[in-house]
Amino acid sequence: MNILPSLSLVDQDKLLQRLEKYAAHDQQMRAVFHGTLLSSLFMGSDAVSRSAQSWLIDSTRLEIAVLYSFAVERVPIKVSMDGAATDPAKQGLVSVHGEQVLCDLVTKRLSDRLNPALASLIQVYVASGYMDLEAQKFSLRGVPGKGTYLEAALFSRNANATWALMQAGARIEGCPSSDLKIKTSSGWVAIGKGDYQSLLELSCGPGDPDGLRSAVEAGLRFQASQAMNEAIDAASGHRHSVHRVPAATPRRRGI
Repeated sequence: MNILPSLSLVDQDKLLQRLEKYAAHDQQMRAVFHGTLLSSLFMGSDAVSRSAQSWLIDSTRLEIAVLYSFAVERVPIKVSMDGAATDPAKQGLVSVHGEQVLCDLVTKRLSDRLNPALASLIQVYVASGYMDLEAQKFSLRGVPGKGTYLEAALFSRNANATWALMQAGARIEGCPSSDLKIKTSSGWVAIGKGDYQSLLELSCGPGDPDGLRSAVEAGLRFQASQAMNEAIDAASGHRHSVHRVPAATPRRRGI
């Protein structure tokens, strides 16, 4: 199994042992394991402080590596809310309930030390077809209506997830996906569809303490670099299958 740099600190022997254990089961049981691991990743209101304990960093990183492997193999996600009779083969990769659990990846946090691994996990879920970046299905913090994964990350001020989603192809230009009226301490603020700059100004506040604006800027630089590579490919008549002009990552610890 090829290991990404973000998961290179995982104990490879332990990872292989876990994967061999799960490989002994049929696809339906593996779907249950997949859903259970994903559901438990952010369990508890103290997930950030709890995951920051040094003895838990390695075990949580191992869980993320197992989830990454499941996603690469496109093992379906079956969560408890789906019901015992639900057949993962008939529901596709992920059910409606499973999508809500996946949304935890972009709205909740763990220790900053796990940010690179979580970003890789988000991106592989997108690449493998679990996360539809255009679907408007998710509750937005403090705002009525539903939004996309990227909107959910923005309203949760999750800089790491915002950057990961933009690197995976999510377009900030479509945020918000509808006109909004947001109640603030000074009254109601109207933000028009696609006016992401006003949304960032409201979300970030002075000083950008969560690193959200930096994450968006890094995502935009990455997408501009990607577009430049595609233009070069089109002009030269071939595609770069591997090389991409690298974009700077957000200047925030752990991203």
